[in-house]
Amino acid sequence: MKKHNILSSAAGLAAVVCLAACTPKAAPQKAEAAENQTAAVAEEPVLVRTDVPNKAFFKDLFIDSGIRINAFPTMPTTSYLGLSYEWMRIGKDTLPNQDLQREIICGSADDTNGRLLYPDGEPRFKVIYVNGGLSDGHGLTMEMQGRETYRKFFANGGSYTGSCAGGYLCTAGFDRYYQGPGYLGIWPGMADEAAITKIFPNYIIPEDSPLLKYYDFGGDFKVDSVKHWNGPFYAHWQDVPGTEVLARNEIPGRILDSHPSIIAWKKDAFTGRAVPCGGHPEQVVDGEKRDLMAAILRYAMDGVGCAKVKGQLHNGELRRMTKATEDNDPAFTKIGDRQCHHFVINVPKKARNIRVRLEALDNYRLSLRMAQGTFAFKEDAQYKVENRELVKELVFDELPAGVWYIGVQCEDTVNATETEGCDIYTNTGVLNGVPYTVSASWETADMGKAILSRGADVNEMIKLLAAPTARASFLDSAITKIVFVTGSASKEGRRIDAPESEEPIYASMTTDGVVTISTPAPSIKAGKATSNLFAGFTKLTEIENLAALDMSGAISLMSFFKDCRSIEKLDISCLNTSKIVGMDNMLRYMPKLRELNIGTLRSIDKLTEKPSYFSCGTSDADDVRTCAASGELTIRCTKEAAQWLAGTTLRHMHKGNDTIEAVKIRFIDYLTGEEYFPEWPK
Repeated sequence: MKKHNILSSAAGLAAVVCLAACTPKAAPQKAEAAENQTAAVAEEPVLVRTDVPNKAFFKDLFIDSGIRINAFPTMPTTSYLGLSYEWMRIGKDTLPNQDLQREIICGSADDTNGRLLYPDGEPRFKVIYVNGGLSDGHGLTMEMQGRETYRKFFANGGSYTGSCAGGYLCTAGFDRYYQGPGYLGIWPGMADEAAITKIFPNYIIPEDSPLLKYYDFGGDFKVDSVKHWNGPFYAHWQDVPGTEVLARNEIPGRILDSHPSIIAWKKDAFTGRAVPCGGHPEQVVDGEKRDLMAAILRYAMDGVGCAKVKGQLHNGELRRMTKATEDNDPAFTKIGDRQCHHFVINVPKKARNIRVRLEALDNYRLSLRMAQGTFAFKEDAQYKVENRELVKELVFDELPAGVWYIGVQCEDTVNATETEGCDIYTNTGVLNGVPYTVSASWETADMGKAILSRGADVNEMIKLLAAPTARASFLDSAITKIVFVTGSASKEGRRIDAPESEEPIYASMTTDGVVTISTPAPSIKAGKATSNLFAGFTKLTEIENLAALDMSGAISLMSFFKDCRSIEKLDISCLNTSKIVGMDNMLRYMPKLRELNIGTLRSIDKLTEKPSYFSCGTSDADDVRTCAASGELTIRCTKEAAQWLAGTTLRHMHKGNDTIEAVKIRFIDYLTGEEYFPEWPK
């Protein structure tokens, strides 16, 4: 079993959360990437397997009969092997056909990644097969972006095979000198051109050829009379280390005699396998030539790249998989149709009440699976939840300690109808990816609770780090960022835990205004009185890992973010409060605020009394009035919360007054994106 360390140092296990929110940043894959991380989580580095091939694809095969490539009505091997496939038959080189080919390979508004790739750049098919025709001509019509898409497909784990022109296209060029721009270089060697048509060499199968794993070819290691029509051969295969010879030409007196007719190459465990072929076995309906084509496809499919882990889920961390293709952040990109994303957790000894939670942020069906010892694909999972509910959980009193794999798979896909030129898709919304969140949490039996002091006291103690005589009532312009860190062995800074706390909590500050609040406990529990916790931090722009703050016992959020004048986006959907009796001034004096996410914050629709100044008052000065600088506010919440909020002093921002223009307020469903239009009080 091969393994590799996805995070190579303790510093590489940083679990941080973005801008005043519950959203985590990407965990680095290399030790050097950890230098810019804010805080380390005291969990052991995780070793993950590198010998498990990816098993989750939209279909098995993409057949490329694009511009300047031959198109046939069928490919017998697909039914012989029972393969699922999609066929691109484009035809003549016309402007409409160029546009169609570009949309299929490179993408469109409905599918920004193109049909070959998932939103995160992973291959959507196991194998691309390219037919005969004009190799560099087809490569040129694919344009630079199309050729890069094929290379990315291969580099990220999709395999490639092709016959004749497809065998040329795979290479860097031919005859050791012509490296035209239309070639892919997936196999980085040079092909050789025989410049001969209408010949039928025998294919000799070497005794060590992997094709013999699938068929014995009559036991004589030979396939007779394979059609050759100006296709390549690979005399210089040894120029590329790792190249395998799968078959050799036998045709005495010809230049290609004894040279490889089929080769294979796989760069590493995570790339696909290239299997170019010089001849034409693809249209034969039975016998050894059909088996030869079947063996080529099977070896290519068996060579797909190994499954990869998106990252490690740390205790209590919420991971948001919401990025789009154009964000170029595959570790946090949305999931595609039938794709499977993988994560790992490192369950410690004595862990109890283990909970893995998946929430789909769009109306598509996602499955949640777990396995120990291997990737949690459907057939390998030990535990699974596969219903249509948007929120799914796997809950355990205990689990064996060690590494567990988490699998998230999108079960929904497009509806595809085959036509003469290409498949026509409907239900295309899934192509640009489904957003979701995933998290894991557990309790450690021998770890006590870490409880914060009163909110105002913590506020003052943090301000004292910047100014020796500061008070909670003072405004502060030194602190720019606050980071919550759990599971930390650090004892640096000032103690800010309550007298009844069973574990210490420390606050420390760097010279650039970053405050780290750390504890060895798995979470930081707020006391009953949490008012003013972040009040008066006028330059504060980010609160990382807010999800580490357990608000279940709090009874007040009064002035919680008051005077946080630099925050533009605020996500408090992770503040799991059970009862709130006061929210006065919670969002007051936040002129730059333009986005607020409260999710399903249950306290909102349970309140019976409206706070007198939830966000603003009509007499607030223009320069500090909430949302005055942004001019608009988008609130993500439930329908019930939208109606409740419309009745608070939020209505003053909506209505405006004599000294300031009205703030435009939109209520958006936090899951579906539907806009609500609550009734505003008159």
